[in-house]
Amino acid sequence: MESEEGVKRLLQNLHKFGIAFMSGVPKTRAVTRLIGERVHSPLKSTIYGEIEFFPELAKKLDDHSFSNGYLPFHTDYPSHYDPPGYIMMHYLKQSEEGGETIFSDALRAARILRESHPEHYEALATLPLAFHKIEKGMFVRCVSTVFDVRDPNQDPVIIRSSNDDRSVLTLPAPDAKRWYAAWRQFRQIITDPNNIFTTKGMPGRMLFFDNWRLAHGRHAFDGTRELETFNWSRDRVWSKLRTTVGIVDDVCSEE
Repeated sequence: MESEEGVKRLLQNLHKFGIAFMSGVPKTRAVTRLIGERVHSPLKSTIYGEIEFFPELAKKLDDHSFSNGYLPFHTDYPSHYDPPGYIMMHYLKQSEEGGETIFSDALRAARILRESHPEHYEALATLPLAFHKIEKGMFVRCVSTVFDVRDPNQDPVIIRSSNDDRSVLTLPAPDAKRWYAAWRQFRQIITDPNNIFTTKGMPGRMLFFDNWRLAHGRHAFDGTRELETFNWSRDRVWSKLRTTVGIVDDVCSEE
């Protein structure tokens, strides 16, 4: 990342695979912002600020994400109308037992669903529901579909997938029945072992991933760990892709 060529390789991997790694990173908090701002300055701010330090957030918030327990597959910030496009994880300290990060390509799962069960795909692309995030002094809410489809001839632009942030369905009973059947089938595809990639973030290595495309989760762990994250907006990263890599089409790779 010290050169434009390094930035180019990182963005190429993010575009092609939805995930990228960077090794040899100093194990300090100071470097997190420096690397993030090589691509996106200022960093995209969320309800928790520009950089999230998990030991501090775990003390302040009653959120399962900051516990030691298992986290099922989800996308981050579905309660936002413009959720972070890309997320970085910088591990400063990792637990010895457990804590592996799991990924599933939700965009690929959507494509599989569209081919195998078009009626389920149509339900998740057209039936709206609310996602929300409630903390002390904060209430963020977004009404959207699981598959945010802007062009019926194209893939979803954003996939929102999080049971923890999903509000109560208010659809008419027949539509609610359709939605749950579609949601169940979609989750079966996401959790198919053949669609899961597992990795363990270690100090000295940064992990970047596409939050509009990949669902992620975490195995339970024992002990403590320290983790910083930051977010990039989709618009800023795609601007960099166009000017640095030469990619013009706003479509994720089929590979």
